[in-house]
Amino acid sequence: MTPEEAGRRQDSRTEGPALDPRRVLLIGAGLAAVFGALAVWSLIGDSGGISQAPISQEAIGPSSSDPDEAGSTGKSAVQPLPTAQSKQSEPIVQGRLLEKSRDLPGLLASQFQRFRPDGSATFTSLRNILPAVRSVTVINVWATYCEPCKREFPGFSALQAGWGNNVRFVPIQLGEGEARGLHTIMPEAPDQLVDYTPGGAVQAELAKLGELPKDAPIPITLLLDCRQELRWVQQGEVTDMQAFDRAVQALREELSTPRCAVKTQPIAPSTPVLAADPCRYLKCKADQVCEKRKLDGTYHCLDDLR
Repeated sequence: MTPEEAGRRQDSRTEGPALDPRRVLLIGAGLAAVFGALAVWSLIGDSGGISQAPISQEAIGPSSSDPDEAGSTGKSAVQPLPTAQSKQSEPIVQGRLLEKSRDLPGLLASQFQRFRPDGSATFTSLRNILPAVRSVTVINVWATYCEPCKREFPGFSALQAGWGNNVRFVPIQLGEGEARGLHTIMPEAPDQLVDYTPGGAVQAELAKLGELPKDAPIPITLLLDCRQELRWVQQGEVTDMQAFDRAVQALREELSTPRCAVKTQPIAPSTPVLAADPCRYLKCKADQVCEKRKLDGTYHCLDDLR
């Protein structure tokens, strides 16, 4: 053996035997068959079929093809989540006549900026602008950015023609803002009030009384009776104007009842002292005012609602 042949034989021993491609292919196919068989075996149950866990009817809800069954369960197939839009479209407090009147001392004492028809402005309490005679007061809280407020105005204006002089409309605007012709569609009002109280004076007072939730959005409409007590409240747009008008008319009918009668203490100025200054000796209460009756010239202590 030549040295060259011996070297080639030594190299073949160190490299090892070469891999056969056919053998590699057979081994790969065998492994694939084994893993496939394992996968099929895991899906086959004892009965020889493919097992599948049953889906309960509660998981999918009642069938849409059987409305009676859906109604009996009290659940619908789809339970939509409430959206912000749906919450805003429903008033928080529906308009209603209260079973019992509520005093509003805080609201009546609240200060508002008062604009007169001549353009002059000053600050005054709500009590000072309410009529001195027994009447019904409609208070409407609005703002220039409030679209539902604007939609209410024509309806209020249409009803105002049938209210008469014993119903007064008092609009309270939240914050500053140019009306831009809104006064042409608003009901007639001797005074225009602007509320600069953070959160609104009306909202704060009604929240204290539990009649409205805190920071209730506008519009807000109130009805005050002959004693300036709260009798009707609604948060949200008044869409049923007929129901609102019935509430106004119910309070108007009370004006002729003893509840709204003005308490008087008549005297006749028969002595010279009383004739000189009858009111001085009439001894009216602090919340009453002395006035002379035109009918018979007698003097009376009238409840001072101003």
